[in-house]
Amino acid sequence: SAGITYTIAAGLGFAAAENIAYGSTFGLLAALARGVTATPAHVLHPALVGVALGRVHRHRDVRRAWGGVAASLLAAVLAHGLYDLLLMQAGLGRYGVVAFLLIEGAVVIALLNRARQTDHAADLEDLRRVPLLEEAGVGMATLRLMATKAHRSVARAGQRIVREGQTSDALFVVLRGSLVATRDGEELGRLGEGDVFGEIAVLTGDP
Repeated sequence: SAGITYTIAAGLGFAAAENIAYGSTFGLLAALARGVTATPAHVLHPALVGVALGRVHRHRDVRRAWGGVAASLLAAVLAHGLYDLLLMQAGLGRYGVVAFLLIEGAVVIALLNRARQTDHAADLEDLRRVPLLEEAGVGMATLRLMATKAHRSVARAGQRIVREGQTSDALFVVLRGSLVATRDGEELGRLGEGDVFGEIAVLTGDP
């Protein structure tokens, strides 16, 4: 959702600046007319890119993920070109832009829903492979609920995840890489893929 939020925000900023420029040149009526189609267009075109951007950090094949972003950028450029072409039509032909924007909106919603379903399926599959949950006999219904509530985050090398004594309201699962537990610079233990930590704090409410 972050990718689509950022791209839509950028599109709205550009639309606002462009509408002000058109309004100052051609008058208030031109600015209002552009608000009917130009503003939605500048939301939908970048939204195509935003859906792909939002999946980059979750994709195992980074090069393929960025390839998807490039393809979506090309789609956005073509969509903007078709939008401009429809506006240049004479007579009633230009009203085809309304139907085009409705279709593009439906496509964006479908892509976003598909991305959410794919992400949910990936979260569910990762949780199914966690040894602790498997040994505890956690059922699929509970795993689906956990996948719905789960938040996936990326930690940089050397980044601190939790500190001794802090309040915790989350159970953490290591999906990739490893984590090191240290005290006063001394390594106490290492967690790898599939390992879980923070569950005691969640169950007891203790730091």
